[in-house]
Amino acid sequence: MLYLSNKTQEGVVYLSNKTQEGVLYLSNKTQGGVVYLSNKTQEGVVYLSNKTQGGVVYLSNKTQGGVVYLSNKTQEGVVYLSNKTQLGVTFVSYLW
Repeated sequence: MLYLSNKTQEGVVYLSNKTQEGVLYLSNKTQGGVVYLSNKTQEGVVYLSNKTQGGVVYLSNKTQGGVVYLSNKTQEGVVYLSNKTQLGVTFVSYLW
């Protein structure tokens, strides 16, 4: 079953597309001025998210198994771009 909803609650906007089985979650949320854009499977295999928190941007694609990590992060104005395998075989990173 498919749920497509657009809700406001205390000025917060929630736009979500969900299956009742909880397999697919596609949502765009603001909470306290923080934006969360994510696509997740309930099994936790795929995480694709774009988040800002305290002005910090996180863009990541992860598998729960921890094999693939692709992320672009800024923290205190520092940019980290990395591609890692959890097994530690490949590490490619750039730091500006």
